[in-house]
Amino acid sequence: MKKSLCIGFLIGVLAAGCTGGNRAAQQPQQPPPGSSVANVSNPTGFPLYSGSKILVSKGFKQVVDTNASGNGVLSQGNGTYNGNELIASASAPFSTLQTWLNDSYAKPPSGFRQANDKNLNSSSDTAQTMGIDGRGFQFTKNGKPSTLLVVVMDPSKFNARLGPALALIRQYRNMPSFMRGPIDDKVKAQTGFSVSEMLQPDSPLGLALDAMNEFSHNNQRAILMIDAQRE
Repeated sequence: MKKSLCIGFLIGVLAAGCTGGNRAAQQPQQPPPGSSVANVSNPTGFPLYSGSKILVSKGFKQVVDTNASGNGVLSQGNGTYNGNELIASASAPFSTLQTWLNDSYAKPPSGFRQANDKNLNSSSDTAQTMGIDGRGFQFTKNGKPSTLLVVVMDPSKFNARLGPALALIRQYRNMPSFMRGPIDDKVKAQTGFSVSEMLQPDSPLGLALDAMNEFSHNNQRAILMIDAQRE
């Protein structure tokens, strides 16, 4: 798979909300208005960009039981995964957040290391055109391997690029398989990704899509995180 296509994997699960599909969500933590990262838990343990504010912090549990799953943070094979999802806002420019993310990847925080899985790392050309950039990390928790995806996003640029395709994607999800070809073709012409590619779980595009509701009236950039560990 081309690197520029790797950001398409999480959209099917997350377009309907990360708590949908085969993911059973735990109760999210919602901070009060104006709260800072110090007031809300960051369960990932990965240090956020200075001055960020957590908007959503929640846990999830998901069963992976098909060979089509597990292309990103759920990449350790079939089984039950537990993890956390976090959405934070930042006033810094997108380019500044990209620099922070790339520096963090080049020299990971204590306890983290680089994940080389291409499904977790979006390419620079895609980041420029879509307004997102993602990097994957690995760490050990309770003696078991875990994976973390960190994404930075410019919601206005992301919405401008992907917005026209969202209605088609919603139609696609409700259609029988034999009717999906034309939708695939139209969405790929608009975005560079077919819906069938996007509907596979676990990578930066879907995580960005899931966060859009938090930024529809918010002129901020976003930092998104999702981690997972197989039981």
